[in-house]
Amino acid sequence: MNLINKKCSNKAKLIEQQSDGLSIFGNKNHLSSFDNDTKILIVGTYIPYYLDYFYFGKYTHRIYGSIIDVARKTNFEEKRKKILESDTKEELIQDFIEELKRQKIAFLDLFEFTLINSNVVADNEIKGFTIDNDSFKKVKTSKNLKCIIPISKDAERILKSILGDDPRIEYHQLINGGTNKEWIEVFSRTYF
Repeated sequence: MNLINKKCSNKAKLIEQQSDGLSIFGNKNHLSSFDNDTKILIVGTYIPYYLDYFYFGKYTHRIYGSIIDVARKTNFEEKRKKILESDTKEELIQDFIEELKRQKIAFLDLFEFTLINSNVVADNEIKGFTIDNDSFKKVKTSKNLKCIIPISKDAERILKSILGDDPRIEYHQLINGGTNKEWIEVFSRTYF
């Protein structure tokens, strides 16, 4: 699937395409740990609307426990578990974000708005999207950012359509492939 063909210029275009069963959801980039000190940025297409923060929905995701925690000697997996089990998550999520900032790691969604069936969360069910141009202007001009990792081929294509052949872009495809060893190597880099 090539998601780039579903790009819309603005939210009004998504609203024009909206029909029964389809909803427009905004991203959670306002919660991102991305700032001027970020060294490693993981870029995905979108996070399903019902999730509190990046990659919290599936216990099968390896990014925290078996990758970042191993590479950086952190305890994100334990913090993530507490968030998933808690009814009052705000303070726990804020602590999680602050730890990502200390580690100089951030996650961002490419899509500002996503038009999708609210019962389905797969990328191939996306009917349209807009790019989060404001966030990616900051990515483009970041002086400290050393490594940008799109997590799928679609994310890579769309990211390159925004940033061009930026030498900081590395493709590992975390969700659909890439060994823990490869990913641990990325997160072991200090860039300090």
